[in-house]
Amino acid sequence: MNQHFLYVTVDTNVAQTSQYASFRWKDKVDRDRPVPEMWKFPTASVKAMCDMFVFGIPCDRIRPFREFKGSALNRKDASNFYKAEYVFNHIIDRASSDESIAFDIQQLDTITLIQWDQVFENIFPKVVAALPKKTRKPGEISIVTFYDKLH
Repeated sequence: MNQHFLYVTVDTNVAQTSQYASFRWKDKVDRDRPVPEMWKFPTASVKAMCDMFVFGIPCDRIRPFREFKGSALNRKDASNFYKAEYVFNHIIDRASSDESIAFDIQQLDTITLIQWDQVFENIFPKVVAALPKKTRKPGEISIVTFYDKLH
């Protein structure tokens, strides 16, 4: 059931326990999901996807993707999620092990967008330089294509 207030639609099937929501799907699995049932995993550049892993999609009340479990998504989205997760974890691992970048994975819960941009801008060129094949315009490459280049 939807209730309308001004121009905002509030879905009463959504559990709102924090700034993020949990969603119930109309399927046999009786559990909260991190995204609405008809939601599609986004196609995005590596930077944009990593931003979603750190911050989620606040305007849609979707939590940071790093908190997702692939099993909570539909099969196609789960496949793309696992690829994006692999790339994100690869970048985070490189950032946390690079002594020139003062970054600790524990900071992800409190990092600001400006701080995250600095971490990403410092580590991403190093990740790209380590790829087996040179990549033109790595900042514009999709997360799935980047995943393929890492393998």
